[in-house]
Amino acid sequence: MILPHDLGTWRDAVAVKASELVIVPPELDPVQAAMLKINPMTAWRLLHDYVDLKSGDWLIQNAANSAAGRAVIQIARDLGYKTVDVVRREELIDELRAEGGDVVLVDGENLREEVKNATGNAPIHLGLNAVGGASALRLANTLAPGSTIVTFGAMSLQARKKSQQSHSASALQQLLLLASDPARTGTRAANIGLAQAEAYVLRVLANNYIGA
Repeated sequence: MILPHDLGTWRDAVAVKASELVIVPPELDPVQAAMLKINPMTAWRLLHDYVDLKSGDWLIQNAANSAAGRAVIQIARDLGYKTVDVVRREELIDELRAEGGDVVLVDGENLREEVKNATGNAPIHLGLNAVGGASALRLANTLAPGSTIVTFGAMSLQARKKSQQSHSASALQQLLLLASDPARTGTRAANIGLAQAEAYVLRVLANNYIGA
């Protein structure tokens, strides 16, 4: 059973409304269920709070083999979105394709052209950046004008160099960074209760980990 988000864990007992609880199926691995409120919910918010994607729309992410990245792949597939998943090692390509990634590419200087070729030059309006530095700039350069890139991590611990700043200015001007506040974004997340979102993500996890 999953408790509401606004409860701390330093307690022996708690009284909550039954409607605020999410029941975990007994056949689901407890390890997977335990992370439901972290990476999968991060993926849910990334896919709902910033761009109102429609079925068939493309998004792109780096660090696609991370726990959050894998959750993005699985939830996006369930919602009908297509993903371009960027990794740093070639041996991850088949693995992420097997998990539902539509396009899996190794990050590099030719990323923009490779994305165009792999997607048929389809417009991409959402980028998810968990790496930062040069990788974030390459991700930004694959997006359509007026798109949104959401930074939720900085795994590279790499700041942009001055030479990169002027080179990428036009691309960065196209990006809109929004706070994760549904009231500001006006997206579907504003109308979806947290418990319902958790239940949905739980179902996606169950489908992927126990084959339901």
